[in-house]
Amino acid sequence: MNLTILAISGYITWMLVLLLALEAFRTYLVISSGRKSNSFNTSGSDTTEFGHRLTRAHANCYEFFPIFGGTLILAVITNTTDITNSLSLLCLFARIAQSFTHLLSGSNIATQIRFLFFTIQVGVCSWWMYQIVSTSF
Repeated sequence: MNLTILAISGYITWMLVLLLALEAFRTYLVISSGRKSNSFNTSGSDTTEFGHRLTRAHANCYEFFPIFGGTLILAVITNTTDITNSLSLLCLFARIAQSFTHLLSGSNIATQIRFLFFTIQVGVCSWWMYQIVSTSF
């Protein structure tokens, strides 16, 4: 398995981990408080601060997946994974670090750190797209 495939597999796994955590969190709220399972706000803003951050961390993952996943899938189908292999795990690490920072705190400094990790992802994906498109023409 090359690093590009490992990174996209890791990203999907990370989204599943966050989804399972969100499912467990909401199940706990339903069981412990008798809350109706269909009463949750999709933003998570109607739960605890942590519940809101968990919901948003998961949402951040699926919002960025078309860019990250799409770029890596494009590299696989165009046989240009030599472009994406070198930074794919860095990009995955930046995503996981962004999520962890989001889960730990909603403070201003934590938000700035999250933005740094997000900027790394956007920069890497932009660089990959430039290189992939450049080699295709």
